[in-house]
Formats: sequence, structure tokens, C-alpha cells
Amino acid sequence: MDTSEGQARPPRRIRNPQRTRQAIVDALLSAVKEGEIAPTARHIAQRAGVSERSVFVHFRDLDDLRLAVARQQAERVAKLVTPIPQEWPLEKRLDTLLAQQEEVFALQTRVRIAALVHAQESPALAAVMAETNRKYRARLAEVFAPELSAVDEAAGAELLDILEPVLGWPFRYHLSEQRGADRERVTRAARRTVLAVLREKG
Repeated sequence: MDTSEGQARPPRRIRNPQRTRQAIVDALLSAVKEGEIAPTARHIAQRAGVSERSVFVHFRDLDDLRLAVARQQAERVAKLVTPIPQEWPLEKRLDTLLAQQEEVFALQTRVRIAALVHAQESPALAAVMAETNRKYRARLAEVFAPELSAVDEAAGAELLDILEPVLGWPFRYHLSEQRGADRERVTRAARRTVLAVLREKG
């Protein structure tokens, strides 16, 4: 076999760093969606098809990786959210919001559980979740501005305290995951609750 210096060597395959990073993020995300709340770096690496060392080349630690997943999820949620004109009738605004929230919940379910667990020990992740919650509350205040403007500030804040969990993740998770309700039943329950609350207005 010719091993002379002039012989061409097979080209070395160079992995794209951006693709490797994304593969690691996707690996953690897929593991969590399958119910693994805290997969190890080794398991994440195996899923991504990279070495365990590569995980820590691209991320400082697992907390940094979880933050990357949280930010990616936030971007994906943002793409599911479209503006809802305030001039629409209440029921049309509510139905549009509920349809969007169904899609958001399908994207978030197990990822949200994992985030809640890890946020207990991660101030950075807790901050990301707090900002997400703040933006969601602000969105509800905008969508239901016509109804909220009919009451004083304190009453409006109380209404948002009710709307936030009912239209958000907690209500849907409880009924679907804890009570076994299907998607349509959950949406009907949320719709009925919101209409009753807003029409009563405290």
C-alpha cells in the first residue's frame, strides 16, 4: 500500500458548530417531551449523535443548555401568537385566543413541567419564565382591554389574576393531564369560565 507523503488523505469531516449546537438543543427538547425531566449530559449527547464533551463545548453547563431550550421554546410560541383586534366582539376575541392557546399548550406541556422543576434551582431560568409570564399577562390585558377598561384598576388586576391561569397553562394542564379531559372539553370549560367572569366584572 502506498503511504508516501504525496498520497492524498481522505478529507476530514468537519461538523458545523451551529448544527451541532442545535442538535444538542433538539436532543434535550425531545428527551423532555418524552417525559425525561432531567436527562444526563451523556444521554443528551447520545441523542444528538455527538460526544459528551461536545455538550460542554457548546454550553457552559446543563443549566445553560436548558436556557437555550427555553429561549427556543419562547421563539416558537411567539410564532403561534397573532394579533387579536380589540374592536372584535368579546366572543370572537376569546375564541381566537383559545385556538392559539391550544397550539401553545401542545408545544409546551412537558417542557413547562421540566422548566418549573429546574427553575427552583436556576435563577436565570426562573427569570426567563417570569418574563414569559409577564408578557402573557400583558397580552391578556391588551386582548381584553375593552372589558378591563370598564372597571377600576384594582378590579382589573383581579380579573387578570383569574384570566391568566384559566387561559394559560395551569388550567389546561389540570383538566387534560389530571382529569383526562380532551382538547375540546378543556377549551369549552375555559371559554365558559372567561365569559362568566368578564360579563360579571366583579
